[in-house]
Amino acid sequence: MQVIEGQLFLRQGTKVPSETMRDAVSWNAKWLQLARSPEAIEQQVNRSGWHLFRLTNQVGKWSVRGSRDVAFRQALRSALAAVPASRNMAELIEIRQTSCFGFFLCQIRIAVRHTQQGMILSLTPNVAMISPASGEGKLPGFAGLTKQAIV
Repeated sequence: MQVIEGQLFLRQGTKVPSETMRDAVSWNAKWLQLARSPEAIEQQVNRSGWHLFRLTNQVGKWSVRGSRDVAFRQALRSALAAVPASRNMAELIEIRQTSCFGFFLCQIRIAVRHTQQGMILSLTPNVAMISPASGEGKLPGFAGLTKQAIV
């Protein structure tokens, strides 16, 4: 299947509604390439009672190789590998390719997405609630406020 801008990729082993997986093909050992448009997939996910989060994270990677296809695959593989493990979907939003002196440069930019059944984005190490108090009764990151000051 040809890879184009707007294509969605789903992390292998992700629990999603079965309809989301329709026509998906394995892109590599860790990612599935979804055949339908992002809009169609988002509508289907919402109809199933699930939620698709469009996160602000973006990942950009590039590759220089002797072949246009090899440069593209390597850049996309690197970009997908940079998606945080706590997120299960990525959307290819930009492909730039150029050549010079027999070498091919490919730049890829992907947007991080996440789908889950719950309405509230799952808490991860990056999105955490207030940390437990340190030994002095101070909360890290709250400019010396004590527990009592924010309760």
